[in-house]
Amino acid sequence: MAQETQALYSKYKINPFGTIVITFIQFPVILGMYQATMRAYSVVTGKFAGISLVNTPIQGFNAGHYAAMVIFVLMVLFQLISFKLPQWLQEHRKKKNHVKEKKYAEPKNAPKGMMGSMNMMMYMSTGMIAILAINWPLGMSFYWLVNSIARVIQNIIIHKFFIKD
Repeated sequence: MAQETQALYSKYKINPFGTIVITFIQFPVILGMYQATMRAYSVVTGKFAGISLVNTPIQGFNAGHYAAMVIFVLMVLFQLISFKLPQWLQEHRKKKNHVKEKKYAEPKNAPKGMMGSMNMMMYMSTGMIAILAINWPLGMSFYWLVNSIARVIQNIIIHKFFIKD
């Protein structure tokens, strides 16, 4: 299977490490956004709807603040939904158009291929974000929550209005 994948890369002149460049471009931007958000006055000293944005979600859990718990759980949930939604929408589109994919015989113990790798990366990145966010100020978790909700809405709008079957 690896040889077939390598043959496809060679045939279409695709560098399998090309996505690493994108990561190196995105990482400084993410760090810059983190620093800008952390230094923003409302995050450092402020409150939103009576919720202190200074405390971390773990401090909110320990103190029994339900708002911190809700923001953190919603952030993780919407992060996962924002990753999974394009797959769900694609499956819905295939069912709607009665598209049937041929399932080629594969050994039962074989990995699920690219989709399995994508799902593993999705769950790992969601878990990593959750682990990091538990120690960030609640303002960062709230930022991630709003960002994830915006991505979900964006995917739904694109699917509904711009993808024509």
